[in-house]
Parts: sequence; C-alpha cells; structure tokens
Amino acid sequence: MTLLEIIKNASANPKSLDLPSNYPIVLNPHNIIPDLESDPFESSLIGWQISPRDVEIVDLAKKFFALLKTMLDDTNDLDKAEFIDVAALVLDGCIALEIWKLVEALIVNGVIGHSCYPNLVARLVEKKRSNLLCLCIKYAIDLGSSEILSILRYFLSPSKGAYKTMMTVKKE
Repeated sequence: MTLLEIIKNASANPKSLDLPSNYPIVLNPHNIIPDLESDPFESSLIGWQISPRDVEIVDLAKKFFALLKTMLDDTNDLDKAEFIDVAALVLDGCIALEIWKLVEALIVNGVIGHSCYPNLVARLVEKKRSNLLCLCIKYAIDLGSSEILSILRYFLSPSKGAYKTMMTVKKE
C-alpha cells in the first residue's frame, strides 16, 4: 500500500484520531510525543547552536545582500566598477559550483571585466568547457594575448576530455 493510499484511507475513516489506527503509519503525532524517552546524551546538549564563525558569515552575507539591494534599487548612483567586482565574485562561484548557464550569461552579456579574463580562461581550459571558450572568443572584446594563446593551445592540442566537448561544439 502506498503512502498516498494510506492517507486517503485514513482521511476517509470516520474514527476519531485518538483511537488506535489500523494503518502502519501514525498520522497523529500528538499520541507519540509524550511516549518518547529522552536520550541519555541529550542532557549535555542545551540546544542547537551555530558556531560564532558561521553567525559572523551569515551576518556579513545579510549586510552584503542588503547593500546590494539598496544599490540596485537606485541605479543612478550605481558605480559600474563596484558592480563588476560583484560580478567577478559571482563568476568565480559559478565556475567553482559548475553553474555553466550563468557563466554563459555573464560572458554573453559582457558583464565580465578585463581583469577577470586570465582567471576565467584558465579555469575554463582546466574544466574543458569548449563551448564557453568559444563564447569568450566571440563576445570578449578585450582578451589579452596570453588568453588567446591559451585558447589556441587548448583547441590545437586537445586532451581526451576536451576532444569530446569540442565535438559537441562542432555539432552545435
């Protein structure tokens, strides 16, 4: 019997919830809570606590998001350099977490500043992301010679994993 069938049968049953159920899953938790025995290790634990470092990180993140929200509410006073710095942090996070659609959007929309390209190209070569390297060539107007050389080296002498991603780019 599935959980959905059990719930349907229990809800269709006109019995009071205080009576013992015919179903193996307890649907009324109030009868169970008083019967629970305390854990012997529970006495040493006063409550759930978050480490001070985690509290500090949460507070910094709240302040950052509040500042970012106020900056984005009034775009007249928004300094493009500050926004580019934030975009660089987002880009690094997306590459580390392999959120490729967002990396693609940042490249295509030209949000990435010149200072991000050396790190971006090196990490995309390392991750064997041929499609994103092609987008860098297409949309990045200020690639340096070292980035272009890295991309050429990647495409002219590919590794086995890179060759597979190149074939997908070729098919597109």
